[in-house]
Amino acid sequence: LYFHTVRALSTIGTVYRAEGIERCVADMSRGVEPWLARRSARFRQRWRRRRRDAANAGIEIETVASSDGLMDRFLEIEAAGWKGEAAEGITSPGMQATYREMIDRLAANDRLRAAIATQDSNDVGFILGGVRSGVYRGLQLSYAESVAQLEVGHLLQSHEIERLGDAVHTYDLGMDMEYKRRWADEVRSTVVVIVHRSP
Repeated sequence: LYFHTVRALSTIGTVYRAEGIERCVADMSRGVEPWLARRSARFRQRWRRRRRDAANAGIEIETVASSDGLMDRFLEIEAAGWKGEAAEGITSPGMQATYREMIDRLAANDRLRAAIATQDSNDVGFILGGVRSGVYRGLQLSYAESVAQLEVGHLLQSHEIERLGDAVHTYDLGMDMEYKRRWADEVRSTVVVIVHRSP
């Protein structure tokens, strides 16, 4: 597939290969239950306990379909978590601009998948992703330090997985990290191809 793609792209310009990344990927083609059955007993136990603990703590999850004001809510959540304290994530001016535009485009094309966790009507966590051609791609995940012990990040991931639907066959968790492997079925290599169009 790679060489076929390179040959096709070479007709419009010079093709360069850049360094790619390893990505964690989950097979959702048969639905949530078969995917969950492939996880460890400890994973499944924590999956159930996490929901119970969150409910007891008054955590609710709001599914969001509109981009209106969404990025501002994300930024407030991020500022209250470790990513904001470490100046990582989406708080830098460049990242803010990129994600604002991305969220607007995803929403305009009905590809936006987002949810916000709340506690006592306060936003305490968010998850952002997009869907295209049967693939759900996780983009950002963050939570306030005040709810870290409730594993709100994992709770939000569980929420998104449960609402993927029949149209989604793959959950792309992004860059390979140890904790993501517990959610994934395989690790795939990504090849980055840059095309310099001919004049």
